[in-house]
Amino acid sequence: MTEPVTYLVLRPPDLVRVTVTAVGLAEQEGAAGPELVSTGPGGRLVVEFAAQHIAETAPPPGSSSSEARPAGPSRLEFPVDDRPIPLSGSGLLAAMGRLRPVPGTAADGSTLEIPWRVLLGLVADTTCVHRAAPATGSGGVTELWHTRLLADGGAYASVSPLRTLPLGGDAGFAGGTPLGGFFDRIDAQAAAHPGQPMAVDRLILSASGAWFGGSISWRGDAGELDWTHRAAMGRDFYVRVLETGVLFPFGHRASFVETYERRFESGDAPVAVLRGTRSLVITEPARDFDLAERQFPFQHVELAPLMVDGLDQPADTTTFWPTRGGAPVLFSVHARAAGDVVEMALPLLFHAGAGSDQLDAVYAQGPGAVHDAAAGRPRASVGRFMAVAVKSATEAFDGAVQHVRSLTFGGKPVADGPGFHPVVTGLEVMLPAVRQLLGADGILNAQLSDELLQTPAGAEVPDVLLKFDTLPLKFGSARAGVVAAPNMNVNRISRTLGPITDRLPTDPAELFPPDANLLGVFPLRELISRISPEHGRPTITWSGGDHPVATLTWAQELTQQSGPFAPTPGATCQVGLTVTTKPAAANGGPPPVVTDGTVSNFTLSIPPQDTLVELDFRELKFHAETGALPTTSFSIGGARLTGSLAFVQKLQQALPQVGDSAPAIEVSDKAIKATFAAAVPSPLSMGAFTLRNIRLQAAITLSFVNEPVLVEFSFASREQPFLVAVSAFGGGGYLELAIGAGDSGGLQRFVGSLEFGACAAMDFGVASGEVHVFGGVTFTKQGSAVEITGYLRIGGMVRVLGLVSVSVELTIAMTYVPNMLTGSARLVISVDLTFWSTSVEIGCSKSFGGSEPAPPVHGGNPVALVAFMVGPEPGFSVQEALGPDTASYPWQTYCQAFAPE
Repeated sequence: MTEPVTYLVLRPPDLVRVTVTAVGLAEQEGAAGPELVSTGPGGRLVVEFAAQHIAETAPPPGSSSSEARPAGPSRLEFPVDDRPIPLSGSGLLAAMGRLRPVPGTAADGSTLEIPWRVLLGLVADTTCVHRAAPATGSGGVTELWHTRLLADGGAYASVSPLRTLPLGGDAGFAGGTPLGGFFDRIDAQAAAHPGQPMAVDRLILSASGAWFGGSISWRGDAGELDWTHRAAMGRDFYVRVLETGVLFPFGHRASFVETYERRFESGDAPVAVLRGTRSLVITEPARDFDLAERQFPFQHVELAPLMVDGLDQPADTTTFWPTRGGAPVLFSVHARAAGDVVEMALPLLFHAGAGSDQLDAVYAQGPGAVHDAAAGRPRASVGRFMAVAVKSATEAFDGAVQHVRSLTFGGKPVADGPGFHPVVTGLEVMLPAVRQLLGADGILNAQLSDELLQTPAGAEVPDVLLKFDTLPLKFGSARAGVVAAPNMNVNRISRTLGPITDRLPTDPAELFPPDANLLGVFPLRELISRISPEHGRPTITWSGGDHPVATLTWAQELTQQSGPFAPTPGATCQVGLTVTTKPAAANGGPPPVVTDGTVSNFTLSIPPQDTLVELDFRELKFHAETGALPTTSFSIGGARLTGSLAFVQKLQQALPQVGDSAPAIEVSDKAIKATFAAAVPSPLSMGAFTLRNIRLQAAITLSFVNEPVLVEFSFASREQPFLVAVSAFGGGGYLELAIGAGDSGGLQRFVGSLEFGACAAMDFGVASGEVHVFGGVTFTKQGSAVEITGYLRIGGMVRVLGLVSVSVELTIAMTYVPNMLTGSARLVISVDLTFWSTSVEIGCSKSFGGSEPAPPVHGGNPVALVAFMVGPEPGFSVQEALGPDTASYPWQTYCQAFAPE
């Protein structure tokens, strides 16, 4: 077989320029000149045309300049017969018109690079129709030589897309051409549909480029693609590519349409510029979903708008985020769950073709991966209540309606449909109950629970709806009053219980922080031996409707002793808390909150060591409402004074009834104090003693800021002392004490005073008189400061004939405060004649200090304390202090108060 020989055919008059390669042919001299003849089977002519297409980039708006690249050569391959072919321009062109080109394949045959980097193959039964000689008109104009590729019957011959050619270093340039984003898609479709012809309405080759008009529609597993291409003399004037795909994650069918047209634009020098436009058309506006997929609570999803124009050119048309002006397009999503329509706005991912397994990974990166937008899964704002688990197309499961702030979506692969099913990957759930109870945002990043997702269709859904990362809920004592609420660590949302934990701790230390106290001082983690799964689980529930209510409920049995607190033997000691709140008023006021705390059946031994008071409480209640003063009530089952206070044990008989009367309430921002008072019927006999004017008062102070519980008792008061008498002797006094519970508890304050004495009066007619002796002691303890004062008063008076009277009064007092002892004495002698009186007073005081200076007592004047206890300051007579006042004798009245009846 002879070697191939190549000939260049040039004919300037009609611009013929082709390269002809003779394969299996030999030259010989014929009658009319040189000619080519076949040397055996397989002889053929390979005619190669110069670039039949010039690719151009579409300039951006406002510009008319573009780049261009010529296509590679196109070739027609003709098998030859036994007839000789004249070796001349006209002879070779005539042979091309007589012979039929072979069909093209991806490797050889008759192939055309139209458009740039796209290889088309001729189909069988194609004929080249052209003039062998130049065609010159009467005016001397010669037409451009061209050849029409026609099929039998005169229609233009079809071509089949074979493959795309490598872009090499022109990949960046290709992105700006009409087929820039579709080369891979055309290549994939051509491989999936080999031999599928294009519908061609024009196919003309020439030295100046091809006239080409054709379109093709591919349908199949590789996706759907419609391609229409029109060019004149090798330059595009209309290109349209329609790619059918789906919108992830909901799966609606849509078409991406990219159109390029060459149009003349007005200006100083009109230029026909190739401009491109892109649009997205949603061809499936609505999709229905069944109830089988628990991870997607919607049964119907509609999208709008159905057509979006002016899109940016995507870098890859297979999978991309539709954008406009650099920003992702937000589609309006109307999703129906249990008959309720939820409106959202969301960017969607367009995908064409097969290979949807990786779509969720691409979608999870969000449009921020390729555009200036937020990274991560797009978040659709909801801001309303919606069902997250549905029983039917019109009904949600009880308790499955949650306040959802936003949703994130994804897709999981399935065998049918678009190849994936939408799922809800995350929810921003707003907990209105937590927000109302704590005043916090109450926003959680949650997911549908594993229990819910594993429940088959048609079955009752589990109680647990959502899961999320552990969230601590801290309830301050100001909200809970005297009963500390547990600081809950929640990671689940229950349909019936609200926020819960998947593992309720049995160790109280896991549920309560060290500063979670009962009554301000008793650590709950020490009082509770074990958290009860049935009754110790705190719950936060929400009831919707026109007047929604949030409720925190918690109850737990207390079994352990802590310091002065101990459960009452034989009874169930329990702590309970309920906090209920409603939405804030329309005028912007605070949300109404109602707090009720209860502690039942417990005993306080105050202080824990060397106990002075034991109180048995049947129940202690705390109630607070927004805009109203808190109230506290308690019922005492028994009270016992022990230790140093056992001497007044009989007085405690009045205490069990203290809690049954209405208290006087004092409220501050730090504590609430309830005071009860009761008068003891007089007289009250205690052995040889008789007591009168006893008024019992009890108070309990409950702190909001973790201060110890303070219990206060008083028997009478400084202003109204009790009176005591035995035989001819009498006296009086009062007792006040305050006892605290807790680490800093014990006796906080003790104030007592006891005065006792005797007096005698004589009257002989001519003369009368009296003598008296009184002694007393006052003890004051306030915190760590102690003050003790003792005194003795001795005096008498004689009166003769009502004209002359002489009185003598001696007062001795001693006061002790830490590091100082102060003593004072005063003697007063008074003489009163009918028209003349005089008084002599002698006084002195002495102080003995320790090694350190002592604090001042009563303004730094020790005598002032004595004067307060025994009478006026020096300078006043005894008569003025206790003597006669016209016809009355106050000192006699005072003495008689201590005398027996």
